[in-house]
Amino acid sequence: MKRALFVLLGGTLAIWAVAAALSESILPGQRHAVRSGMAWGICVIPTTLTLILSIATKQRPAEERLMVVLLGVIIRMGLIVGAGVCLHVFGSALANELGIEWLGDRPVVMWVWLLFFYLVTLVFETTLVLRAVASRGVSPGRDPHS
Repeated sequence: MKRALFVLLGGTLAIWAVAAALSESILPGQRHAVRSGMAWGICVIPTTLTLILSIATKQRPAEERLMVVLLGVIIRMGLIVGAGVCLHVFGSALANELGIEWLGDRPVVMWVWLLFFYLVTLVFETTLVLRAVASRGVSPGRDPHS
């Protein structure tokens, strides 16, 4: 499980660094490193939780694994969209209260970054879960206890 977490965090962090650097070089002055960094953090936390949950239940019956997959989708989507909405609604007010500069008047850029990292973390999580299940000799549709 430690290896899977390392691959998830390291791989998505590397993609963040490349994507932020490329977007800053193409569109300078848009604070892409900050926006993409926030989107990475918002997406990687629920993905890490669902990855741990999925790997921990890989030897469970098929019905329980299916429930974990469906619950994982709800957890990831709910937390990421909820955090994005909170950031969109309360972000500028909080920044004004703290006396710091906010990200500007282009909220669509933050939503694009959230969508990008949602998909990136989804690919990493799916790949890592399938590898973990396959390494234990359990096919995704077969019950390991039968």
